[in-house]
Amino acid sequence: MRAAGRWAAAALGAAVGAGCPEGAVDAEVELNDPVAGRFAIDRFEFPNKQGQLPLHGVTLAEAVTACAERGEHLCTAAEWRAACRGADSRVYPWGDQPIPQICNLEGAAGHTSLVSALNEDGNHPAVAQSGAFLECRTPEGVHDLAGNLEEWVQDDWLGRAGSLEGGAWYTKQAYAGCSGDYSRAADYRLEVDQPVGSAGFRCCRRLDGTPPEALRGRDAALRSPRSADPVEYDPGPQIELGGGRRMDRGPYPNRVGALPLLGVSQVDAAARCAAVGRRLCTAAEWESACAGPENTKYPYGGSYRPGACAVDRAEPAPVGAFLACEAASGALDLVGNGWEWTSTPVISPTLEAGRGPLALIRGGGLRGGPERGVCRPADGYPAWPVAAPHPELGFRCCDGPPPPDPAPWPAVDGCPAGMVGLRAGGRALCIDADERGPGGVDAAGAAARCATAGARLCAEAEWAAACGGPTG
Repeated sequence: MRAAGRWAAAALGAAVGAGCPEGAVDAEVELNDPVAGRFAIDRFEFPNKQGQLPLHGVTLAEAVTACAERGEHLCTAAEWRAACRGADSRVYPWGDQPIPQICNLEGAAGHTSLVSALNEDGNHPAVAQSGAFLECRTPEGVHDLAGNLEEWVQDDWLGRAGSLEGGAWYTKQAYAGCSGDYSRAADYRLEVDQPVGSAGFRCCRRLDGTPPEALRGRDAALRSPRSADPVEYDPGPQIELGGGRRMDRGPYPNRVGALPLLGVSQVDAAARCAAVGRRLCTAAEWESACAGPENTKYPYGGSYRPGACAVDRAEPAPVGAFLACEAASGALDLVGNGWEWTSTPVISPTLEAGRGPLALIRGGGLRGGPERGVCRPADGYPAWPVAAPHPELGFRCCDGPPPPDPAPWPAVDGCPAGMVGLRAGGRALCIDADERGPGGVDAAGAAARCATAGARLCAEAEWAAACGGPTG
């Protein structure tokens, strides 16, 4: 990513120095929106030229600077979403229904939000020229808002200076709509000071005199889901987990018909459980209650059922409103209706950098869909800083003795600092305790980096052994 950032800085200077695109009046679309007001937005991703590769691999600050040097500003989240959804509140830039292959989406080249796999010329091979997907546009004529590149926008979501909108070439179409939900999910990790290989941007211009700074929080204020009504906690309904352990049947306040309490930090959640003589559930307890003895992917079985759980919603539903989402264990709303804190920490200096201690979260949130709303997550590391609330993050309580820690690996002596010992295939080896950064390397580059450190790139079997633990 550092290499991409150096390339981006040079390319930015060249692009800005070239001035505005020819026919500047036609190169932007003027809009008037109840939330965003009157503004103009570039038709294409920067440098706003049809038939040219858009700039990517940039930081938020580089995007802000590039637009300012053109006498414009980086679009705010409110402006971007207004341009995407239009006056008819569309789900996607083109309308309300998904259309396969209409945009540069769902490509084979993988996710790179925090890993920049750019070519030597500084471009990613999956990025298309602006306007190449002719039907990927709004009725008003704004192109490539969905797919191709995620786009930096100014935003104050949870205290950040910006966020990403629209999805990139790898994004599933269901997540590439106009809501911005994907990049605001509790399991979405974004560092605004790092260049993102899949990120570009476009510029906007105010037409009503409203400073862009005044819009940074306007859209966010309209999108925060409701928290629970002030309802007393009910200690009664619980399910058995075995070994003398029990879990609340529903999320806090554990009352059928009440809204779940959302928008709490893990610190607050743990204190609320302790106040009623209970504790936060571990991730293992949560997954066991959800998957059951048959280890199903969803609480209700192995195949996704649209509408079974409270997913793809703007607001939470009363606990138990989706009876088809009940797990075999009897637990309600484990999937959907908000993420849930667990007491299980994430030990990763790389992920903790700039964020503080993290804990695992489960459940997939309000807008999780079939990929996130599962019993045992296989996509990324759903986690969140323990001291930070999130408007879609709640919890439930457990009691009884916590499950024992996983069995440790047999001792392996002589591992260097920063590595831990394990045994795979009957032999001892040392493996990094955390990922080596920064990203932005292919397999050959990773192997060279390991060799420089006096190590080697892990084999797939070694990685799988470390992931599965001593008991597999």
